[in-house]
Amino acid sequence: MLQERNITSTTAFGFVMEFVDTRPARIKLSDGSKWFIADDKINMYRMLIEYSRDYKEPILLAGNNKFQTIGIFSTMLGIPELNGETKDKKAIQVSVPPSPQLFRLRKDRPWFNAIKTAIVEAKNLSDSTVSHLCIAFDSFESEIVDVRPASNCSLSYTKWDS
Repeated sequence: MLQERNITSTTAFGFVMEFVDTRPARIKLSDGSKWFIADDKINMYRMLIEYSRDYKEPILLAGNNKFQTIGIFSTMLGIPELNGETKDKKAIQVSVPPSPQLFRLRKDRPWFNAIKTAIVEAKNLSDSTVSHLCIAFDSFESEIVDVRPASNCSLSYTKWDS
């Protein structure tokens, strides 16, 4: 679902298997993909990368075809709930019980409709093991950027061309 406008965007879900904190920093995910992180972004992402590696929590990486990252996103499993519009009406508030944190699903993003539909469908399923989603979010903005069925969360690899 994540797609950068006017560029070819590659994403990967996985666990950090290796982290080399040099310049440029390098990480290897459980799907075998290798990524470079720009020097100006490593300080922002170091804690998230180390957490993924140490606790075997998957992360979502987004970047260009040369595997230069443009974003690293946290993930969590759960059944998200739509909680109405934000005060500025530019996003929908989303909760993921039992987490107390509120997330935003921005209406101006190209993935808005697909994510909203996935959340509604997951909520309507009666089998709780099927309805869980792997939710990728920007830790700094509390913005949801991708959702996938929980069964597809850890070892998938997808490429989108714009």
